[in-house]
Amino acid sequence: MMRASCLCGTVRWHYDGALQRLTHCHCQMCRKAHAAAFATYAVGPAAAFGLDSGEDAIVRFESSPGFFRSFCMHCGSVLPNRDLGEIVALPAGCCDDDPGIRPTAHIFARWGAPWYVITDTLPQHDNYPGQDAPAVAHATRAGAADGALAGSCLCGDIAYVVRAPFTAVYHCHCSRCRKARAAAHTTNGFVPLDAITFTRGEAGLRSFKVTGARHFR
Repeated sequence: MMRASCLCGTVRWHYDGALQRLTHCHCQMCRKAHAAAFATYAVGPAAAFGLDSGEDAIVRFESSPGFFRSFCMHCGSVLPNRDLGEIVALPAGCCDDDPGIRPTAHIFARWGAPWYVITDTLPQHDNYPGQDAPAVAHATRAGAADGALAGSCLCGDIAYVVRAPFTAVYHCHCSRCRKARAAAHTTNGFVPLDAITFTRGEAGLRSFKVTGARHFR
């Protein structure tokens, strides 16, 4: 029995069975949804999945035609994808227990973040294994004209520009970061607060403060 939950603990689920595969996905949409270098999903028969709590807190976003991604409305953690018919895709970063399976490949590696270098020996696939092209066309978004760093959320409603170099960049494997991003680790870049300017959508920002945390929000 593998148990898992979102960062705030409102949405909880379990998986009682053997998972089929675990892969690192580098597609642009997964990177945006998880705000991480890549997402890691475990896939298995949907019949072994059970939602224990938090159904009312689950919100869904159609990131591509017919493909929905789920999030916790309180803390923003990415949640399992239960819209895949007879299989379910579980974000491994939310696991409370060892899923009993290890990554077997990098998928959509061609579309990975230019700042992240894959250093392990797992097979790398340009798209989904067996496919010659991505199922969804990747949107091209303009960067900052003056060389600053531009970024946005998955849907593009919130965008920002960073006009200072990073003072530090860390891969963080703490349980809070893994739950918040539903990923193997986060990659956090640190800049002075006044170096960030929101170019649109700032009113759409939401904040969740982890109970007992001094800084984590």
